[in-house]
Amino acid sequence: MIDKAFVIKIHEMLINEYGGTHGIRDINGLESAIARPFASFDRIELYPTVFSKAAALIESLISNHPFIDGNKRVGYFCLRFFLLTHNFDIQATQQDKYNFVISIASVSCWEDCTEEKCHNDSEQITSKIQDVKTKKNSRMGQAAKCPMPTAYRQLALAVF
Repeated sequence: MIDKAFVIKIHEMLINEYGGTHGIRDINGLESAIARPFASFDRIELYPTVFSKAAALIESLISNHPFIDGNKRVGYFCLRFFLLTHNFDIQATQQDKYNFVISIASVSCWEDCTEEKCHNDSEQITSKIQDVKTKKNSRMGQAAKCPMPTAYRQLALAVF
């Protein structure tokens, strides 16, 4: 599980580096977002794969909007960090990464909210992440088994 203190520190570092407003808007939304990938019901994981957990994480960090600013940046960073800790990485252009995050941000369960729509939105994001993993020549690129890049490892060490 990704630690709350880690996500808060990542937010602080991203805001310092790229600009924006510091601060937590909704601590409960943050806690909910980082817990969601590990949710279960009747001892059955709701997100059983690395990719469904990653989808739940980025979707929740973006849609729960726990920070005043930088929610998409934090969501993408945590998605990539989570995948890297499981020996996967996203190989895509900056534009494709941007489009991917914006497409997640544009999916909203708050408009016309039904259980089926929310489930379909979540499945759509999981599918996009799996497509990144499995299609070598897809527009989004590929996620390949790989060691964690040094920069991410150093950042994780700096946070703790």
